[in-house]
Amino acid sequence: MKRKWVPTCPDCGSSNIIFEAGMVTGQKYHCLNCGYVGAVALEVEIETE
Repeated sequence: MKRKWVPTCPDCGSSNIIFEAGMVTGQKYHCLNCGYVGAVALEVEIETE
């Protein structure tokens, strides 16, 4: 088993989150489930085969 880190939404806990912007403005994530937009995304460790 391998371990992988997956970004998740801090509001709803969904892993349906995308990296939207970066560089000069800093990191920005967008959750496709609840609409959250912000600089914080939690990383959850999962096991894969």
